[in-house]
Amino acid sequence: MPQIKGGYYIKARKIQESEIMKKPPYMRDIWDYLMREANHKDKNVYGRTIKRGQLFRTFKRIIDDLSWLVGYRKESYNKWQCEKTMIYLRQRGMIATMRTTRGLLITICNYDFYQDPKNYESNTKATTKATREQLITDSINKNGLKNVYKNVENGKKFKTLADKSAKKKKIKKPTNPNVKVFIDSFYDTFKVKTGAPYLVLAKDASLIKRLLGTYSLEELQKLKDLFFNSTDEFIGKAGFTIGIFSSQINKLISGSENSRHAGIKAWGKKMEEKVRKEEEENGR
Repeated sequence: MPQIKGGYYIKARKIQESEIMKKPPYMRDIWDYLMREANHKDKNVYGRTIKRGQLFRTFKRIIDDLSWLVGYRKESYNKWQCEKTMIYLRQRGMIATMRTTRGLLITICNYDFYQDPKNYESNTKATTKATREQLITDSINKNGLKNVYKNVENGKKFKTLADKSAKKKKIKKPTNPNVKVFIDSFYDTFKVKTGAPYLVLAKDASLIKRLLGTYSLEELQKLKDLFFNSTDEFIGKAGFTIGIFSSQINKLISGSENSRHAGIKAWGKKMEEKVRKEEEENGR
């Protein structure tokens, strides 16, 4: 019997239970494309070794490769859809990316595990347990992505989620109890807004602790509500994370000035005056 040219890749049926199956078609299509196009063995591209489970692409190449015809008219996804998908996949630990002058180096996390046929033999307890631990969109160790990015830069093979879970680092509890109160509130609001759990990063606690040095918990909660209801294009593209929230505080306060709601407008003026006084005091 003749062999099928071009090789193959494995797609686990478990994906039917993952979050991405509830996402828009373009996200599912791009994710499947990345899995399909990732190297099955190390390969040299532009004088650089692209390892197994990695691929080198530009957004233009992805858009062209996934285009389709409607009659004689060519249709395709756009750059914004590619960017949004990459942000989603990075936040959930499904990929790691590194920008280069020629494009994007994309690493599929846990590629070796999912592309090994031996891991689909469900007749042993060990394999069943490993499969359960390695669900594509399971929550990852809070410091996991940091290790993945570091290993990608150094060209090292990164560890699986099961390896990382065995060496979880203890994060010190914040001294200000309002830090946890706010992060819990942010987590709940994120889940209501997106339908997905928020991945809390190690740096989030320090960011909120710093903000609580300027704003009260009540003020920060109001700013959080403005953040999640914002129609700002940058926030929409960058994603609803505590890091983005922290960087956009001044914009949120300024935006409340233009609100039609009298209470929000008055509160915005009060916040701007508070920030102005603190800046004057720090400048002395």
